[in-house]
Formats: sequence, C-alpha cells, structure tokens
Amino acid sequence: MKQLTTYQLVFLTNYEILKNESDYSAYVEARTAIVKMRAGADAVNSSLDRIELIELWNETSTLIFNVSYLSERLIDVYSLIDHYERLLEQYEIEAHAFEEDILVVVVSDEHPLLYEEITIHVYAKNISTISLFIDNEAHSLKNLTGDLQKKHHFEKPGEHDIYAEGTTVDGENIKSNIVKVHVTKIPTFIVLSSLYSALLNESVKITGLIVDYYDKPLHALNVTVKAGEEETNAITDRRGRFAFYGTRSSEGYLNVSAFYPGNGTYKSSSANSSIFFSRFPLALLIEAGNMEGTVNETVNFSGSVSGISTTYTIPLSIFVNDRGEGTITAEKDFEFSLSFSQSGTYDVYTLFPGDFLFKDAKSNEVTITVTEKLFFQKESFTKEILTTYREIDILFYLLLLLVAIVSFFIGLYARAIKKKIPLFSAKTNVHADSLFGRLHARTSHFKDKLLAPLALLFTNIYTHTFKHIISTLRERRAAKRKNKPVGKQEKETSEMGDEEE
Repeated sequence: MKQLTTYQLVFLTNYEILKNESDYSAYVEARTAIVKMRAGADAVNSSLDRIELIELWNETSTLIFNVSYLSERLIDVYSLIDHYERLLEQYEIEAHAFEEDILVVVVSDEHPLLYEEITIHVYAKNISTISLFIDNEAHSLKNLTGDLQKKHHFEKPGEHDIYAEGTTVDGENIKSNIVKVHVTKIPTFIVLSSLYSALLNESVKITGLIVDYYDKPLHALNVTVKAGEEETNAITDRRGRFAFYGTRSSEGYLNVSAFYPGNGTYKSSSANSSIFFSRFPLALLIEAGNMEGTVNETVNFSGSVSGISTTYTIPLSIFVNDRGEGTITAEKDFEFSLSFSQSGTYDVYTLFPGDFLFKDAKSNEVTITVTEKLFFQKESFTKEILTTYREIDILFYLLLLLVAIVSFFIGLYARAIKKKIPLFSAKTNVHADSLFGRLHARTSHFKDKLLAPLALLFTNIYTHTFKHIISTLRERRAAKRKNKPVGKQEKETSEMGDEEE
C-alpha cells in the first residue's frame, strides 16, 4: 500500500512536468512509477489470496476472513494504473517531442532478496535490435503485447546494474538508462516453543524452528542456544527443527534464546523467550476436636500438610480472627491447642509464609463457638453459686448475724422472766396467769417493733438476690440452647428441669 501511494505521487508529479516541458527524464520517472504501482498492487493481491485461505475454528464452525470488499477496491486500483499507462503512451507516440528516440529500462523491485524473482521491463520507440544487459551480460527479451519483459533472480547479494542497448532507424546505437538493483541476503526467522511455566528443578524441553523468507525449513544449520547461563550449540534437522533443555533451582524467569549467525546466503536471526519456574504448591487442612466450648476451656486442633515429604518441616502461624496467636513448626501432620478467655465466635486458621521451595498457603477456617460456663451442674451446684456470686455485698451476711444475735438474747431474756413470774406473783398477790399474759403482750409488741422489721428486711434481700440469680442463669441457659441442635436442646431442657427441681 505504501508503494502504491508513494509511486502514484511520483507519476502525477512527473506527468505534469511532461505536459509542460517534454522532459525525457520525467518520462523515465513516470514510466518507472507505473511499473512500481503495478508491482505494489500485485503484492496486495497476492496477500489477499493468502489471507482468504486462512481458516479459524471456534469449536462449532469455521471462520474465514472476508476480503471481498478489498478485492473490489483493488480492481479499481488496477483500472487507475491502466489509465495512467494510457496517458503516458501518448508521449511514446509523439516521441519526436523529446527530439530523441525512447529506450527505457524499469524493474519491479530495486531491492530484491537473493533468489527473489523480479520483472524487468524495456520500453522502446523507434528502436530495433534491442539487447538487455545484467551486470554486462547479455540476456534475451520476450515481447509481450508490445512490452518487452524478462523475469530474473539474482544468486549473489550486492549491487547489480541493468540496462539496454539498441539501434535506431538511422543506424545509430543507443543506450538506455542504468537501473541499479541492490540484492540482499534472504532473511531467516527463528521460532521458540516451550511451556510457559514449570516447577523448580524441572527439566523443560525448548524446541525451535528456523525457516527462510520463503517459508523453507533450513537444514543442518548450527544454532547457538542459551538457557540462563548455560550455552550450547544445536543442529537443525531436515525439518529445520532443533531442541535444548533448561531448568532453574529458584523461583523466577529463565531466559532462553537462540541465535543463527547467517552465511553467504542467509541473514542472521535470533529469538528470545522465557519460562517462569515457580515454587511447589502445598495445601493446609485443620480441624478442631470440638466446635463448641466454654470460657478458658482448651480446644485441641489437628492438621495436615499435603505436598511435602514426611521429613520436611515448615513454620506455621496460627491466626484467631485474623490476629496472630503464635507460630509452630509443622511436619506433614501437626497439632496445637487454644483456649479462649471470653465468650463469642472465633475463626481459626493457619498460614504458611512460603520459603525458597514452597509457595505460601492458607488453611481452611474453623469456627469455634465459646460460651460462659453453666450455673446448674449436677456435681458442683454449691461451688458454682459461690464462684459466680462471691462478690455479693457482705452486708447481707452481717445482717443475718445481727438477727441471730438479737434473737438469741431475746430468748434468754424471755426465759429469765418466765422463771421469775411465780416469785413476783407471791409478793404482789397477782395471779401468775395475769402476769404471763402481760409479758406475752409486751413481748409481742417488741417482736412487732424490732424483730418483725428485721425479719422482713432479711427476707426481701434474700428473695430479691436469689430471684436475680435464678433469672440470670435461666437467661444464659436459654441463650445457649438456641445455638444447639434440636435433639440436644430438648435433652438439655429435660435435664435442666430435673436440676431445678
């Protein structure tokens, strides 16, 4: 496409010069531009033919490239080139306008590769006995519809001269313009193929293919290959293939390369690739001996490490609710224990930070539910009460002691009075029953004024405290039953009823 657009501008520029000045050199440039444009169009057409043959598969159907629109546009390009050629032919008919005869040599490509075929065009007017010279060696021409052509390829790189000679109608010898053709070596291409990734110390096979510009495999070539710091040589087989191996003992990329130095025919080429060697993966699994527990109760965990040998040890960090709780050294099987000082839900997992041989890994998470210790237990009822409520105000016990002391002295006082009633009755001539009735009345009054209020105060304090204890325990027990299976909850409810009774 670049060749088409570039030489279209060259033609239009020189055609304007021809119209205004009848310059012979402008005719040569215009004629060369037409040949270059046609060569560019032919190259595009060849590319479209090859693209049209490509098939892609999407597992259910075949996909192809639709080049019909480009092909239709290319027909218009050929028509434009033909139009330019007809414009230029008018000046061939009027060759006397140049005051000389016409003999022009044009090539389709001035920079071909070795063995690449080019077309040589010779345009002549009023010239006979035309000879074509390539590097001063004469070659024959074919007359194709008035256009003298020759297909040719070069077998040596470097600069080559092409020109033509002929004889005019007056018998005068005439020489055309000289076209310099620069021939280069054939490019080569190396393709490397291997795994994109591997594990440490794994031996990876890298295969290579070397072909030339014409897709021809190159046989028996010496290729220098390198994998990391190791360098060696490989020889291509009949299919142009070669192979070598690479490995790495630490994590990272292994750079591999292949280099062909070239020769008198082929250009040098190289290719580079990389393989990522990663550490070995491992997996952690933990489980708890009990998924539920009470405050300060020890929970035992067991775990396993898959991917390591039985003699290899790794450091494991223990996390509780994403907070580190310690580190252990683990082998293929390991154990650890935890206790929880507060009630709640705890997510426990282990984490391996990785080392030079193994990747980092995280275990599964185990959820532990921790609750307060139950108040009602068959074997330690009294101990639980004293432990849970040991901070009850000591005033309760002082009040209880005070009531006992007062009751004791009142009893002593009543007993002493009862012994003195007969003596007092004899001295005062008052009947003993009457004195006993008065004493009983005073004692009742004393009980109503002093002992009854003390007893009521003691009863209220004891009842309120005991009811508060029972209510709190029932609430905690009910909350715990909500988190347990139905069967277990019903059984526990039955046991709780027995304990309360």
